[in-house]
Amino acid sequence: MKKILTLLCICIASIAFAQTPAQNKETYIKANAAFNNRTFADAEKYYPANHRDLNDPNRKTTIKESWENWMKIFPDMQVRITEIAADGDLVISRHEITATHTNEYMGVKPTGKKLKAEYWTFSRFDKAGKIYEGASLVDNVAVMKQLGLMN
Repeated sequence: MKKILTLLCICIASIAFAQTPAQNKETYIKANAAFNNRTFADAEKYYPANHRDLNDPNRKTTIKESWENWMKIFPDMQVRITEIAADGDLVISRHEITATHTNEYMGVKPTGKKLKAEYWTFSRFDKAGKIYEGASLVDNVAVMKQLGLMN
């Protein structure tokens, strides 16, 4: 009986501390605002230290460092969420990025060109409401065309 009660308490606690899809969506929106506002110290509010980037599983930088690196390449970058949906621990979002190419990016010397592109993110949340895993898809064809690398 004692084991059953212990298991029941653990199950109730795990349910009680899980975030709702709406809460996860709101957290994602706040994380995006922190990026746009350059409040990178707030990154740890939204991402645990062991966040996994599924696009680069061997990445050793924190989210804060990653955000700072993007600012070195595109200092005026802004990311606008155009669509967002949540289901369970997953938040999927579509964005529009605007930025000026002022430093080397993927071997391309700075062009000074203004860019506008779409990208999509898939973010998973832990029970504490932090984004523990994510992947993104960028419209790289649009980026390359705007940088003059493709017709």
